[in-house]
Amino acid sequence: MYDIDYIRKKLASFGNEEKSKNIKYWKPNNATIRFLPFPDETENKQPFYEIMFYSIPEMSERDIVAPYQFGLKDPIMEYRESIREKAWGPNADERHRNLFRILSPKTKYFSAIVERGKENEGVFIWSFGQTVCKSIYNILISDDFVNETVTDPYRGFDFNVSIFITEKMFKGKNVKEISILPRMKSTPLHSSKVEVERLLGLVPNIKEYFKSLVESYDDLKQKLEAYLNIDVGLNKIDDSSVISYGSNEDENLANKVGNELLEKLGKI
Repeated sequence: MYDIDYIRKKLASFGNEEKSKNIKYWKPNNATIRFLPFPDETENKQPFYEIMFYSIPEMSERDIVAPYQFGLKDPIMEYRESIREKAWGPNADERHRNLFRILSPKTKYFSAIVERGKENEGVFIWSFGQTVCKSIYNILISDDFVNETVTDPYRGFDFNVSIFITEKMFKGKNVKEISILPRMKSTPLHSSKVEVERLLGLVPNIKEYFKSLVESYDDLKQKLEAYLNIDVGLNKIDDSSVISYGSNEDENLANKVGNELLEKLGKI
């Protein structure tokens, strides 16, 4: 007889896939927002998700989701680790050191939010960098909030987001800065419990969504090799070692490297 428990889990996974397809990104503006809890907030140990990307315009117009963080084989990370000694060892050289840094994954943070006054539009995902994340986490550990759970749907707190245009310039445009401040009075996500449950049910599975965006090993390897064969101001790194990836002895390298890095980052 088939396993009913397995079917229940499979059915739940179908729901997660559907949620992942419906992700909507929030464009920061002057607004009041409410952070929503992710289903695995306790397991994740923080209210936001950290996802790692390779951000190398010469390799890809879009940021590349790093496969190793999901326990998948990752040719970019494998190659990066293969040149570690050349980048930082006794006989290291500057060009390998620069390449090592370029191939280092960058972290982005993701939160699920509702914009006040637009609850009917559902749940949005807000992607931000370390500066905004640090500002929020400083609030969470402050005396006013250290004993609170700001994402609680019934006793949490709203936040005011403000956008400021600075005199700093980047690529010919003024840099925008984000200020985020909590409201000091606790409020429910919505006065209707049914509406609260509806909004919570719209929170997507961030981990599964980005895992679904991981490119195949062969595709990433091809992009990496093409990148290494162009002049990126590093005197054309032409190490042939990248061609040898995928051999039997390297079969478990991605998982090993990924787990070691995640342990250092406190993610497992």
